[in-house]
Amino acid sequence: MQNNNSPLSEIGMLVLASLLVIAGAVLLYLGKINWDAAVFFFAGAGSIFGFNLFYKAPSPLQQGQVNAMQQQIGSVQELALNLANQLAAHVNEVPVQEPPPSPPVQQLVAQVPMAPALNLPDRQFSAVLPAVPKQ
Repeated sequence: MQNNNSPLSEIGMLVLASLLVIAGAVLLYLGKINWDAAVFFFAGAGSIFGFNLFYKAPSPLQQGQVNAMQQQIGSVQELALNLANQLAAHVNEVPVQEPPPSPPVQQLVAQVPMAPALNLPDRQFSAVLPAVPKQ
């Protein structure tokens, strides 16, 4: 697909759309127009880009070429999927040998002597707290 748009036309559309947005914002800020009129400025800037995209759309001949390429891609995907399925079927046919069982392993438990428990005397809280004065 050949792009016939020159960079100058792209830059021109970008500048024109930017000027429309800036003019609409300035006039809206100064109070010369209200939101209803500002919408036309912003929609005009958006329509410039919309027209540009419409102008760049592929012609019927180019659309036919795109469809042909998509069909080729679809057939390549089908071939790859078939190959993957055949490969998976072949891999599943190969017998898998199980490893021999390993001998049992003895678990070693370390015998650590326990520390003697601390014998703390049972002490009751016997301090007298002063009464809190009521305010």
